Amino acid sequence: MSGKAIVDGNLKLILGLIWTLILHYSISMPMWEEEEDDEGRHQTPKQRLLGWIQNKVPQLPITNFNRDWRDGKALGALVDNCAPGEERDRGHGGAGGTNGGEKWGRNCAPGLCPDWEKWDPNKPVQNAREAMQQADDWLGVPQVIAPEEIVDPNVDEHSVMTYLSQFPKAKLRPGAPLRPRPPQPGRARAYGPGIEPQGNVVLRPAQFTVETLEAGMGEVLVYVEDPEGHTEEVQGAPAPLWGISPVSLSPHPVPQLCVTPFPRFWGLFPPQAKVVPNNDKKRTYSVTYVPKVGGLHKVTVLFAGQNIDGSPFGVNVGMALGDASKVTARGPGLEPVGNVANKATYFDIYTAGAGPGDVGVVITDPQGRRDTVEVMLEDKGDNVFRCTYRPVLEGPHTICVTYAGTQIPRSPFTVNVAEACTPSAVRATGRGLQPRGVRVQDVADFKVLTRGAGSGDLRVTLRGPGGTEEPVTVRDVGDGVYECEYVPRVPGTYQVSITWGGYAIPRSPFEVQVSPQPGAQKVRAWGPGLEGGVVGRPADFVVEAVGTEVGTLGFSIEGPSQARIECDDKGDGSCDVRYWPTEPGLYAVHVVCDDEDIRDSPFMADIRPAPPNSWPDKVMRPTATHRSCCALVVPCCAPLHLTVPHLGVKAFGPGLEPTGCIVDRPAEFTIDARGAGKGPLKLYAQVKDNGDGTFHCVYVPTKAMKHTVIVAWGGVNTPNSPFRVGVIGGLWGAGVAVGVPGGVSVGEGSHPSRVKVHGPGVEKTGLKANEPTYFTVDCSEAGQGDVSIGIKCAPGVVGPLEADIDFDIIKNDNDTFTVKYTAPGAGLYTIMVLFANQEIPSSPFRIKVDPSHDASKVKAEGPGLSRTGVEVGTPTHFRVQTRGAGKAPLDVRFVGTGPGPAVADFEVIDNHDYSYTVKYTPLQQPYGCMSSGPPLESPSTTLCLVTWRCVGVPWQHPEVELFLQGPLSVVVTYGGDPIPKSPFPVTVAPPLQLGKVKVQGLNSKAEVGQVQEFQVEAQGAGGQGQLEVKVTGPSRRPVPCTVGPAPPGGPHPVTFTATEEGPHRVEVTYDGHPVPGSPFPVEALLPPDPSKVSMAHV
Repeated sequence: MSGKAIVDGNLKLILGLIWTLILHYSISMPMWEEEEDDEGRHQTPKQRLLGWIQNKVPQLPITNFNRDWRDGKALGALVDNCAPGEERDRGHGGAGGTNGGEKWGRNCAPGLCPDWEKWDPNKPVQNAREAMQQADDWLGVPQVIAPEEIVDPNVDEHSVMTYLSQFPKAKLRPGAPLRPRPPQPGRARAYGPGIEPQGNVVLRPAQFTVETLEAGMGEVLVYVEDPEGHTEEVQGAPAPLWGISPVSLSPHPVPQLCVTPFPRFWGLFPPQAKVVPNNDKKRTYSVTYVPKVGGLHKVTVLFAGQNIDGSPFGVNVGMALGDASKVTARGPGLEPVGNVANKATYFDIYTAGAGPGDVGVVITDPQGRRDTVEVMLEDKGDNVFRCTYRPVLEGPHTICVTYAGTQIPRSPFTVNVAEACTPSAVRATGRGLQPRGVRVQDVADFKVLTRGAGSGDLRVTLRGPGGTEEPVTVRDVGDGVYECEYVPRVPGTYQVSITWGGYAIPRSPFEVQVSPQPGAQKVRAWGPGLEGGVVGRPADFVVEAVGTEVGTLGFSIEGPSQARIECDDKGDGSCDVRYWPTEPGLYAVHVVCDDEDIRDSPFMADIRPAPPNSWPDKVMRPTATHRSCCALVVPCCAPLHLTVPHLGVKAFGPGLEPTGCIVDRPAEFTIDARGAGKGPLKLYAQVKDNGDGTFHCVYVPTKAMKHTVIVAWGGVNTPNSPFRVGVIGGLWGAGVAVGVPGGVSVGEGSHPSRVKVHGPGVEKTGLKANEPTYFTVDCSEAGQGDVSIGIKCAPGVVGPLEADIDFDIIKNDNDTFTVKYTAPGAGLYTIMVLFANQEIPSSPFRIKVDPSHDASKVKAEGPGLSRTGVEVGTPTHFRVQTRGAGKAPLDVRFVGTGPGPAVADFEVIDNHDYSYTVKYTPLQQPYGCMSSGPPLESPSTTLCLVTWRCVGVPWQHPEVELFLQGPLSVVVTYGGDPIPKSPFPVTVAPPLQLGKVKVQGLNSKAEVGQVQEFQVEAQGAGGQGQLEVKVTGPSRRPVPCTVGPAPPGGPHPVTFTATEEGPHRVEVTYDGHPVPGSPFPVEALLPPDPSKVSMAHV
């Protein structure tokens, strides 16, 4: 255009000129951050600016300059992600964590609009105005367009581009109010084959990626737990360890952490894994670990000390693959018929030529269960495995035989098991069989479970203290279940005898000590944990005082497994009790006051297996499984019951707050079940269905005292349950108690009582030595103060005195700390947590650390340990099983009776299934100069008892062959401790030489009824000396045969008597091998009978 157009005020041409200048100088020419040198040459200015914005705001799908900006949130994200300034190192507390820190780039210092994701999209003008004002004030980006215009979907793209083109060149002004974004672990995600349920293989690196872009800033920690429960931390670059150092907490400044470095202690087994930050725009980490055993592994991924979405991940690690098509199986245990319940049977699996692989056998009973038949696999050597099992149920069983994870030909096999009466399979359980707790006039009930025990008659007999028979009610409720009950009339010892098919069942007779009727009760117990629960989840109940005197409380759990118990004294006459059952079944929960069971104790809790897709600790996560939730509101009167279906349920409202409820005034709370699907709501109170998936609930307290509300899901308490609600009298008024939800007062200050500590590292039991663990210190509600941590071990753990334990502390951005440590040995540990120089109420934590291994659980078996002995020069082996024994090095030593090595070809093979195969070849140990002693008789050879005299003098009797015959001592240790039965004495026999076995004096013809004699010379044949002779007649019936012991230097005498006429077979075997010439034919003839001879006249 010409200057005349400008002078004349041609607006259209002037605007075109301005746009051309903007396009050329603001968008086309400058090189922006993270842009390749020639990247912009192949793009239009519009594409170039849009690409830069997309790179800066990867969280949002921005594809244009009009519609995608209409809610104002995109502007907030751009301002937050593009606040340019000098390069800043995030340091220890950030996403890079101990890996050296992650740097904010020259144009990446978030904090001007950290809450843009929470902005209301229905307020676009307000959102845009806040973002544009922050950009104007602190980035120097003038508002060349109004907020009302930029959120208009019909806005001119050129205007928006003109405004946005200023951001790449913007600079952050000093003093900008940058606000940190709190970490959001739920937004971190992990993906990759290393966390897939299937597909990972032993000793092959498993890899996956952790993406933390939308999760904020935090430390990434990864723990891998193998099927035996041993945990290893997946390590990144070496991180500093932290001593007892104060950490300052304040609402605004970044905490200053005092670091005391210590050398890293890995323990006995350094982890073969690593976490590597990729330093990319999505803030991803590459994680690699190497599984060492097959089976189900648990991979836990933590961000800022909390599990990310989906963590922990279940990863089933398989063994190295072989060729299952070359494997065969046969034996009586695979025959379609002929096997009987409760009788052991077997079959052999032949794997020769199939390559490396793992043999697996899974037996499914007629009920579809895989845990009722115990399977024992034995390596017989020469690529032969013997599977022995004992079915307990009658009916068709399915046997799946796999090799390297693949079924072999003809698998699965169907085996029909015949019925057998098996009293040992009967189980009886219930309160009426507990040794203590039953009182006079109580209805003592129990159940007898006979399913799988075959056919039989149930008989239950009860004898009272005087020996007289008492009445018992028995009801058959079907499916092999019998319900029994009795009512004891007098105190004393009762005996319950239970027989099935005329035989006593396990533990019968049961002795029950019946106590007198209880007096006034000092405490009462209630809650879902006294009725049932779920395996692996805490079962909770509440114990409350009834009156002013309580006495001494005690708790014990009896059931299918040990259950860890925790008791939390609330300081108000009540305590929360929880226990962790690890196996399903019926548990007896004893609540004892002053060494006496309280009323209704023991409580019988039915613990069920953990259902799939159920997470009581994540109550807002919806699933497709419909279960039930119950709430109990308990003052001194009867409990209030509430049932809500499904998992996505939460309860909130003033009726659940610690303070604020008043006598005779309605207490309200809401149950939100919008993510729970459809189902009935049962409530013994006033309830209103709001019609949107929520329910409004009201209860009216009648006494000025503490009320307790329990909210449980599927028998398991949900987070924050039980709720304790303080009810005050009506004269106090409704506004006396002032506070915020959770009981946190408004205002600043230090509150050590509000510090929360949780995690596996502070659990009282369950920790193992030399395995990494962690716990979290939550100070988010404690106000200002310093945090101090101290960990000590008791004398005798690492030395004769008490010692400090090194640990690593990580500051998260949400006022929480992750503390990592590794216990160097078994014993007692004490963890102290201080806040503002005051010990928090739950400190100190007393931790019991178990040994990392238990040699008493290791078993060794196989032909290489057989007491019958091994042969010189013949390879042999045995197997060491370490399942359940923890992690420790296996050591095998061989001790002979003479100088020199005792074995050759010694090898220990890790089978990666918690077992090892030990292979060796025993060696002969001849002596150079000896003098003979008294002869030592042997069934196969004559050896001289010799004594060592000198070296270098030749033996003067070469016709006598000398061997050092056993015993060989096999010493097996695990973690330095001998395993059971170690050392194993093994007799070493000379090498087998069948050519030296001679059969002498055996005639080819024998007379029926006459004793036939011959000899077997076995001197010098070596081996174990097991001589066997078998004689078979023409009818294939065995003929009695006697083998006598060999005199010193002589042969074995053998005698037999033929009983029928015809050809006989004499089979001679030595150590199970036929001797040369065997079998020998012998023709048996009838003796001559002159009476049957007649003369004929010719």
